[in-house]
Amino acid sequence: MLIAPLPMLVLWALLHFSTPRKGLPVSRFDAQPENRRFLLFWLFWVCVGLAGSFILIAVNPKFPPTIVWLAAGGTIWFAVLMYKAVQLDRLRQQDDKKRIPEALTEWEEADSVS
Repeated sequence: MLIAPLPMLVLWALLHFSTPRKGLPVSRFDAQPENRRFLLFWLFWVCVGLAGSFILIAVNPKFPPTIVWLAAGGTIWFAVLMYKAVQLDRLRQQDDKKRIPEALTEWEEADSVS
């Protein structure tokens, strides 16, 4: 019973001692419009998943068992979530590729100054 808070204490220590004293540099979450769109999709998708689970549990089909329906629905739900996450990652990669020439000129200017 006394070891119950131990995992949380270990997690806290890991985060506490791996973070620099000044903190981590963080850009604003809504600085990129695709982040906001993905967050809104994620919130909507979580609501869809919870509603589907509650409806399925309330209906309680006898055949096939509820667990089969939950597993199949959860698999489809997770696949759609991963698809949207991959789309977001591809958008970010395209943006990064577009910014390469600008970054190179900034790097060369900074290198020539010093």
